[in-house]
Amino acid sequence: PNTIQMADLPAELQLTKLLVTNKPIFQEITLWRSAGTREIEIQAQPFYNQGHQSAGHLLVLTDVTEWVATHDELLHHRENLANLVQVRTVELEKTAARLRTLREIDKAILEAESTDAIAAAALSRIRKLTGCTRASLVLFDEKKCCGRVLAVDADQATVIKSDTEASLNEFQLMSPKVWENQVQIVDDIQQAPQTDLIKGLSQEGVQAYISAPLHLRTKLIGMLNLGRDKVGPFNHDIIEIIREVADQLSIAIHQAQLNEEIASYAHELEERVQARTYELETANQRLQALSQVKDAFVANVSHELRTPITSLKLYNELLVKHPATARKYIDTLKRETERLESLIEDLLTISRLDQDRVTLQFEPVNLNDLAHIYVDDRHLLAAHKNIELKLEPANHPVFALGDANLLGQSLSILLTNAINYTPEQGQV
Repeated sequence: PNTIQMADLPAELQLTKLLVTNKPIFQEITLWRSAGTREIEIQAQPFYNQGHQSAGHLLVLTDVTEWVATHDELLHHRENLANLVQVRTVELEKTAARLRTLREIDKAILEAESTDAIAAAALSRIRKLTGCTRASLVLFDEKKCCGRVLAVDADQATVIKSDTEASLNEFQLMSPKVWENQVQIVDDIQQAPQTDLIKGLSQEGVQAYISAPLHLRTKLIGMLNLGRDKVGPFNHDIIEIIREVADQLSIAIHQAQLNEEIASYAHELEERVQARTYELETANQRLQALSQVKDAFVANVSHELRTPITSLKLYNELLVKHPATARKYIDTLKRETERLESLIEDLLTISRLDQDRVTLQFEPVNLNDLAHIYVDDRHLLAAHKNIELKLEPANHPVFALGDANLLGQSLSILLTNAINYTPEQGQV
């Protein structure tokens, strides 16, 4: 079966015509044999006689069937390998782009200082990475039993906007697997429960969505959502991306919330310190004012004590010089002594007033008579300082309901200060 006859050669080869050219021949042909097709390599080399005339051809036929098969197989493997390399290159480029975007999201999240800034940084990038038309972040509040849309990033105007609130039950109907710590995939939004949230998403043109849970340890704190404008399943890459970003956001949002709480506590503490400082400053000012009042009180008391003592000394000298008028002077000395005693009693009364242990004795007091008594007693003191002391009483009795002793003390302070601070030859 390996013998090849000239008759086996295909007619189109026209070997005789080729040999006439006296040129070397190299050609591959396919022979159909009973044992199957064979690949034959034909080589023909002319040879010449001594006269350099063509004497014939040396014809060599080689069966290269196995070599051709091996060569074709290698070419096929090379082509498959090239296709595989191209596919893997595309996959690696996609993976590299994905990792770069995830790194950008990480960096943006770390640089953000608030939950709003974190959401804004993450949503635009994840939407660009996945090719989705809508991305949103929802945070849950167990105390209020509701969820709040923290941020939304979309191609068009949104119906479910930032700060939109809904019950936890409505979010659970939207993405029940999130409560099982799984990714919720809805290929066709018409198959989801038609809640207000789903209807709002449908109005925005969302046809399919995917949700991933935000967990802090075992606590569900929110969910990350992606939506697109066509029905169909989400590929594996999008599922992995939303899961990774959701994990990153969980940690970042918790850290931001802690920072916000610390800042709030610091601000509250600063306000308390300022309020306490103000209270202390006010109390200090009050103490200073009380100190000034005390100083003024001591000064007034000194004047009050000095006045009767001066009167006592003065009338005592007059009594020694003019014993004939002793009765007049003795009456004045008696009143001044009683006034000094009353003043000391008043000091004790003030002390009792501070302790709320004094009951004022209210009675009708004739102010004309009270003024006469104190003006008469101060005449000599005023004359000693060359000051004219005059009394202009009312034409009719003037009564006031009050404590006679305290009213007298007040009038005594007024007269004493008036005499002490009026220059010589003045008038009171």
